[in-house]
Amino acid sequence: NSSVNVLTDINTPSLGLHYEAKKCLRNPGLFKQIMQRLFYSGALSESARHKILISAQICFMELPLNTPFECAALLINQNRLAPSAHVFQQLYEKFQEEGDGLTALLANIVTQHPALLEAETEFVLINDDEFDRPLATLLLTDGKISPQVCMHALNWLWNYDSELFAGSLFFAPAMLPQLAPGLVDDDMRRALLVQSLKAGDIPHTAISQVLSSLTDPDYHVFLSNKEHRSVVYTEPFSRMADLLASAGFIQSLKVNEARKRIRFVPHNSPAFRRE
Repeated sequence: NSSVNVLTDINTPSLGLHYEAKKCLRNPGLFKQIMQRLFYSGALSESARHKILISAQICFMELPLNTPFECAALLINQNRLAPSAHVFQQLYEKFQEEGDGLTALLANIVTQHPALLEAETEFVLINDDEFDRPLATLLLTDGKISPQVCMHALNWLWNYDSELFAGSLFFAPAMLPQLAPGLVDDDMRRALLVQSLKAGDIPHTAISQVLSSLTDPDYHVFLSNKEHRSVVYTEPFSRMADLLASAGFIQSLKVNEARKRIRFVPHNSPAFRRE
C-alpha cells in the first residue's frame, strides 16, 4: 500500500509510525491524523511533503494551525486545501506580511473555485474597505477565470465604485469584446475601452467590436466607411478620438475647438492607410 510506504520511508521513529501504519489502514481518521502530523514535522524536506500529499489524498477543510507559508502554498498547488471563503480569510489574516506572495496564494485558491469570486465578489476583492487591485489583476488577466465570472466581477466593481476604472488596468483588454455585451451600460463600456487604449494593449479588431457594441450611434462614426468624417466637438468625444488616433485606429485627426469640429479618417475608410 502506497500509504504504508510513505509512512515507513520517512525516518521519524518518535511517532511510532511502523505500529501506527498498520492501525491506520483500519482507521481512516487515525490515518489522516498521522499524515497531518507527518506533513507538519519540521524534520521533513519539501520533497517528502510533496510525496505525502500525492500518496495520502488528504484535503484540509481549514488551514491547520502553525502552517508555514511554504506549506500553505504547497497545499494549494496540490489541491489539498479547500477553496472556500473560510480558508481564503484564514490565508489573508495569517500571511499578510507576505505581500505579493499572499496575493498569488489568494489568486491561486480563487482560480481553483471561481464560484467564490462570483458569489463573494466583495469578500474577495475588497479587503479592509480597500480595492485589492493586485489581486483583481491576477484574477482577471491570467485567463483562468471564465469571461462570465469576469463580467460579473467587473459589473459589481462598476456599481461599487466606477472611479476604480480610472486607474491602472486590471483586466485583460483582449477579453473586452467578449465582455462588452454583458457590461452594465455604455458608460462602462467606454470606460473600459478608454482604460484599454491608455494601456496600449488592445488590437484593432477588439476596438471595432467594442465600438460596435455601444448603443450610442455617435461612436459608430469611428467605424465609418466614408473617406473622412467631421463631427461636433465635445470633450469626451475628443478624448476618445485622441486615444483612437494614438492607437492607430483612426488617422489624420484634426481638432478645431474654435469651430467645435473634429475631423478624421475613420477606420474603415478607403483613405485609411494600412501597413
